[in-house]
Formats: sequence, structure tokens, C-alpha cells
Amino acid sequence: MTMASQSLRGFVVSRCVAAGRPAWDLARTAQEAEHADAELERQGANPAPTFRARRLAGDRAALKTWTNGCRFEWLGGDDRRPGTVRGTDGRIGAFNGEPLRRATSKSTIKTHGPKVPGRMTPSFAFGYLERAIQEGLGRRAFRMPEVDRALAFFGEPLTCVFCGSEKVTLWEHLVPVARGGETVLGNMVPACQPCNDSKHSKPYEEWLTQRAAKSPDAAGAQDVAARIARLREYAEKFQHVVTTPESRLDAERLLRVEELRLRAKQLRADVEAFLREPDA
Repeated sequence: MTMASQSLRGFVVSRCVAAGRPAWDLARTAQEAEHADAELERQGANPAPTFRARRLAGDRAALKTWTNGCRFEWLGGDDRRPGTVRGTDGRIGAFNGEPLRRATSKSTIKTHGPKVPGRMTPSFAFGYLERAIQEGLGRRAFRMPEVDRALAFFGEPLTCVFCGSEKVTLWEHLVPVARGGETVLGNMVPACQPCNDSKHSKPYEEWLTQRAAKSPDAAGAQDVAARIARLREYAEKFQHVVTTPESRLDAERLLRVEELRLRAKQLRADVEAFLREPDA
């Protein structure tokens, strides 16, 4: 299994195995997960988009919540036999230093039915609130007339502007909302879900160039320069100019926004503290 094809959780486990299976605490494990995700990002992989988003946002509380939810054995998880970890080759080994042995069918837990939903954390939920503030401070003018003009620009057959896939499932912000992008003609482009997940909030020119350098045989990598030029032409044609959300406000409204953010931050801390309290 290549590093880029495994899950983020599996990558963290493999790092623990390579380090001699030390008894990492939650903070250290979350830090290792950050390092692992950064390495996967450099390889163009994004197996845990939610974790990536929180890491890029610097939300350490959310990263610890994600890490704790993985139920790593050294943190007291009980999803597999206590005291064992699974390496990248499918082998398991005990933390007491015993040699690794080949896993058998009995050591594999199979699940049935649909995936169990993950827990919505306050950090994750309040991240959406910040996104709502950023979007609310920007223009939103992308209805059917604008959609038709965008479709006319990109032509038929409609494909993902980043990789050429015909599995176009959404309109992506060319310049992310977090970087001042707005929902307007000149910034909304047709894309596939994998590219949406991989690009996230990175500048599209940087992301496309790095992805092509790491995976020269990947879809869209061979003509990446032409794709970037076409996207620049699209933005220029419809006169999309990037500004920050804060620059669109006068001093009074800017002050109110900052006050709202401080209140939201305090409310998030209060909710997290409440949820950590023992049951009455």
C-alpha cells in the first residue's frame, strides 16, 4: 500500500509502529496526525477532508476531537484487541515489544450495513458559522442567467475545469470563500467532487501546479498550463476581482463583525466546556 492510498488513521498508526510504538498522549497523537496529513497533502492525497480543513484553519480543538474519535489503541481505544496496532502491510503487533505476526481472519472486524455517522463537534459546527459570515459579507449573484453564461464559456461537453472529468457534480469557487472569493460569475466553475475535496482553500494555480508536479500522469496534469490560462481568461472576461470580506465594510460594521466573532468564540468554548462536564 502506498502512503498516498491509505487512510489518515492508517498513516498515523504506521508512524507509531515505525517509532517503536511509544505511548503517545492525545496531544502528541494529534500532532502526528497533522504531520501525516501534511505529508499526504504534499503527495496530492486527501483521505480526511474534514481533518484537512480544520488543520488549515488552525483549529487544534477540532483536531484533538478527530484524533480522539479514531480510538487509537494507545489512547485506550477498544475497536480492536487491546494493546495492538495494525501496520501498513496488514500485520498486527503488541505494544509490549513482541514480534509482529501475520493477522488472521479472526483479527479482522467486519462491519455490516451503512456507515455509522460521525459526531458533530462544536469546533466543526462553529467553523460553518465563520464560513457563513464570510459568504454573507460577499456578493451572491449566480443564478440561471449567470449559470448559462458560464456554461457557454466552458462549452460542451461539460467537464471538470481542473482535471477534465465528465463527472461534474458541483460549482466550485475558483478563489475560495476563505480567501475572498464570492459566488459570482467569473469565480464559479464546474468541477468534480474529488477535485473539490483536494483543492479545498488553496489557490488554484498553486494547487494545480503542485498536483501536476507530484502526479504527472494524473488527469489534467499534461495540460495544466493551458487550464490555468483558461481559468484566468474566465475570471478576466467576467471581471472578477478578489477582495477580502473585511475590506467591503465600513469601520462600524467591521467592528460589529469582530464582536460577533468574539461572541461566537466564547460561545463555542462554553459549549465545549458544558459537553465535557460529567453527566448529572
